[in-house]
Amino acid sequence: MSSKTLLTSFRSALIVLFCTCAVLPWEALVAPAAGNPGRPRVVAIMAFEFLGESTRIPANTTAAAVPGATHRGRMVTEIFTTEAVRSGVFQVVERSVLESVLAEMEFGDAGLSGSAAQKIGRMVNADAVLSGAVSEYRGELRIDARLINVADGRVILADKAFSKDTLPSISDAVEEVLEKMADALAPTGTPDARSLANAPVRAPRPQQTPSPDLPRQDHSRPDHREGPAPAQPLPATALRISASSFDAPTEQASFEPGNVIDGDPTTAWVEGGSEGGPGEWLQLSFDTPRHVTEIQCVNGLGSPLLFPQYSRIKELEVELSTGRILRVSLADSFLWQPVVRVDAPVEWIKLRIVSVFPGQRWERAALSELEITARQ
Repeated sequence: MSSKTLLTSFRSALIVLFCTCAVLPWEALVAPAAGNPGRPRVVAIMAFEFLGESTRIPANTTAAAVPGATHRGRMVTEIFTTEAVRSGVFQVVERSVLESVLAEMEFGDAGLSGSAAQKIGRMVNADAVLSGAVSEYRGELRIDARLINVADGRVILADKAFSKDTLPSISDAVEEVLEKMADALAPTGTPDARSLANAPVRAPRPQQTPSPDLPRQDHSRPDHREGPAPAQPLPATALRISASSFDAPTEQASFEPGNVIDGDPTTAWVEGGSEGGPGEWLQLSFDTPRHVTEIQCVNGLGSPLLFPQYSRIKELEVELSTGRILRVSLADSFLWQPVVRVDAPVEWIKLRIVSVFPGQRWERAALSELEITARQ
């Protein structure tokens, strides 16, 4: 073996070692994908080629590797990278690491084949490699994306999205593709493949001590009588819901208060007040007085890709028909979480927003789901 070949092999080994240690967390190193289905999927994002402009980024390279390349291909590549990382669903290979691997492998201007994607992905310990192109025609853009599975070289997603030539529209198109990527990369055997992109995971109900502000049951004396029936979530048909306001609908979604009891965490009540959330309220009224035990919720818009865009509720004032008013704090999370334990018969419950976690794009507070548990 020549000294040049030995030097090349040694450099490649160093790159693999660096990628393994610097890019992936320890949990990803000690557990394979099948044994750790909840970990973020590692994706290597290649530069998107722009079709329709004289300056083009060659395929199989990165935008930063082409001096002066300031066009939509590079912009779309950066938006994909940013939104993928912010989603929490994906972990993106560091750009400098990917550039080093591509330079070492001396990739040219040929299309990215499955075998080439496998080589790149294995060098950087990625689960998949994303490549694509951006086309422009009369002020409208088409984004084509291909996601190649590193394990077998198959194209597991070939998708397209259309947008106006504006940043918000391009961002929406990118998020649309990322949701489908999350679906394509979801581990087999999960209850719902889209759960990585959309569905909050309900944590086991914690055994909590009732709040000192609420009535406590007296367990000091033994009672051999049969205990009360276990609490069950109330069906939507047992609830009437009203709100102080809700935001105007778009072509893709509505934001009515009934969304919080539709069982779909990808829909939400989005308030339409003038103060960005504080002071706005939801009221749940029951068809008959109910012995409510607990309230749980999904805060914000329950999708990792959209969750940071809208404001989320930070503090709530919970008013019961009995006259009690409690103030509670919510976690800034799209997972199911407890709101308050009630353990009292009530006719209605009003939730009033006190403060919010600000949204990155829209100053509207959102709440995806509410679950009311009550005894029969």
